[in-house]
Amino acid sequence: MNDTVKEAAPPFLEPHSIREAKQNLKYYRQKCSLSQLGLANKLNVTQPTVNRWETLSNDKFIPHEKVEEVANALDISPRRFAFDTFVPSSDLTPRTVQDLNTGEIVSLNITPETVVDYKNNLRYYRLKRRISQRNLSKMLGMSPSMTSIWERPDLPSLPTPSLSQTIARILEADLTLICPDKAKNQNIETAPTIKPEQEPANDLNRIYDDRSNVSAFYTLNSRDSLLSLKTNAEGVTNDTFASDLQSGQSIAALLGIRINDDLALAQIVGQSMYNPNTGAGIPDGAVVIIDTGKKDVSSSLGKIVCYMANGNYMLKRLQCNKGVMNAASDNPKYFPIFYTNEKDMQLIGEVICILSKPQ
Repeated sequence: MNDTVKEAAPPFLEPHSIREAKQNLKYYRQKCSLSQLGLANKLNVTQPTVNRWETLSNDKFIPHEKVEEVANALDISPRRFAFDTFVPSSDLTPRTVQDLNTGEIVSLNITPETVVDYKNNLRYYRLKRRISQRNLSKMLGMSPSMTSIWERPDLPSLPTPSLSQTIARILEADLTLICPDKAKNQNIETAPTIKPEQEPANDLNRIYDDRSNVSAFYTLNSRDSLLSLKTNAEGVTNDTFASDLQSGQSIAALLGIRINDDLALAQIVGQSMYNPNTGAGIPDGAVVIIDTGKKDVSSSLGKIVCYMANGNYMLKRLQCNKGVMNAASDNPKYFPIFYTNEKDMQLIGEVICILSKPQ
């Protein structure tokens, strides 16, 4: 006996997944005797665009604003492409998305009661926004595994109410459908909260930014004179530095370090390392001196370091929370960047001096 279950074939009256909507597009295009190029010409798009809309392994589909135009070109109802596009005609019809990794269909539960219901809804909104678990965790400044824990039906953990507000904002979700005031017959164990010093109270506009905050990077040596340092600093910034850097004294003597130590000069851009509440930190445009001989991660914890990740230089405060490395900003409005593996970041050295602001 053949127990193979055959997959339903198009047309689907109201497709409940992107896969079914893609199959509908191909079915109705061929029914109209149109090639992909022919349909593309009618829609004023390219043939590869139509091809992406029909390819089952690709998550690209007809943009919402173009669905009606496609339907008119094929002389069918827009409902034939209704995957996550139109509000269902009845509240009894569940909103659904497809997990492109597993092929599983996930439906929104509009009357959640248990922890599992809320976990399901969190997954639904994440899939709808096309955000991976890893990227959502990065945006929240948390361990990459945390989002997975929140979505696993066999575990009781859910985000805290305050964190759920941020998640709802990122995912454009209905907060009441992902954060229970009280889940019936369940004991909710919330996830660990972010440390108070890292989490600005009641701030839903917190920034996640893993781009480089270094605009220039030059190597130098501690035996160089302060005049040489001044020249290099001005070459980096195109600004004039304080006259006290014109002395013939060596950099080593100024900083109290050994002669011939390898150093680097970097200019920071942006406000990520400056705390506007206290006035402390490294302001936008400042130049720092980095001791490139200090590359021991354990010794650099709690200190501002320069490192390279994904080909970009970064200046951040190096921290470790429960075995997970993170690079934190001194500005509380910025999320820390988490690294599950020390190899993900190449430590360049510690910041040992901040030069006078350009005058």
